Amino acid sequence: GAAPASVTAEGSPRIAMCTAGGGEGCSFNIYKTGTAVGWSDTPQGTMRGFRWTSKSGMVALPLLPGHQWSRADQITPAGTILGVSDTTGGSGQPVTWNALGVPSRLKVPYPAGSTYGWITAINDLRQATGGAGNSDISAKGFFWSRQTGLLDLIQPGLGHNEVYPADMTAYGVVIGSYVDCTVGCWYRTFTWTALTGFVSLGQPPEADPYGHFGGGQMNELGEYVGWGDAPLSGGLYSYSWGPIHGFKILPPFDPTGEEVA
Repeated sequence: GAAPASVTAEGSPRIAMCTAGGGEGCSFNIYKTGTAVGWSDTPQGTMRGFRWTSKSGMVALPLLPGHQWSRADQITPAGTILGVSDTTGGSGQPVTWNALGVPSRLKVPYPAGSTYGWITAINDLRQATGGAGNSDISAKGFFWSRQTGLLDLIQPGLGHNEVYPADMTAYGVVIGSYVDCTVGCWYRTFTWTALTGFVSLGQPPEADPYGHFGGGQMNELGEYVGWGDAPLSGGLYSYSWGPIHGFKILPPFDPTGEEVA
């Protein structure tokens, strides 16, 4: 149905998108044009992907023939939506919806020996990144395109175990987190391209050297955001990094609504 809007005390609109009649929902990805995608439970108890704009409201995305559920995870600048779709009880097959909402299977092969996998991001060059694994490997990051075929994001034998791609730019730069077990086993941030290969991005000076530190999303300027363990409090903090300002710890959310410098 159409998404209701309310107005906050500050006068800015607050949009409610969930749910599609069910009790659960929803996560979503929003593009700068104001189009959001995500998923929500239906009254029948199944999960359904949707696309939302302020003009059309929340519109369910069509299912592949014979499928009963779907999830929309990402929307690209060209309007291609990435998600998963499957029958009831299935593990989820990668699927894309074009700008008109027509679904099609995304035929990306998983690494040999994998028993499950997922697609994290796809760009308008039809390059895809994601992870796969089996009972012995929790997560093995990969990159795929029609030109390169399937490529591992990291080579074995470097003390690096699990690899979790989180995002990919329009030109195939992958960012994510990996588990470094050279000294202990800690999450660290990496980038990868077909040209440079795997590059560990290090940590800010104030980061806990014996704590987790991961990468989240990257823009086309090479700036990225992520998370880390706070050395003293034991909680988490958010950070950004850019080629000009370097690492910058981001202030926590202020529930009072007052501006934080």
